[in-house]
Amino acid sequence: MVVATSPIPTGDVGGGMPGFGYHQKIVVAAGLGAGTYAIPHQLTWTPTMCWVVPQIAEGTTPSLEYGWCPQDTNATNIAINVSGPGTYDVYYV
Repeated sequence: MVVATSPIPTGDVGGGMPGFGYHQKIVVAAGLGAGTYAIPHQLTWTPTMCWVVPQIAEGTTPSLEYGWCPQDTNATNIAINVSGPGTYDVYYV
């Protein structure tokens, strides 16, 4: 399933990472649950590396499982697998 994304932050504010090919924050809606999700990467090449970082509430012990799925990444989408709904920052180059 392809998920909607938020705007790309610029510079070094709002989660932007200068020097990286791309940064994008995605939100997995509560109704979607666990699974593999495709994110349009809008790059002219297929990404070769990815970091998936879940956002959690202050004082919360991390318990979500997440990962990048290179086999499902292609010239259009990058794929991540998550164990549940949440907000994730996805960084890739």
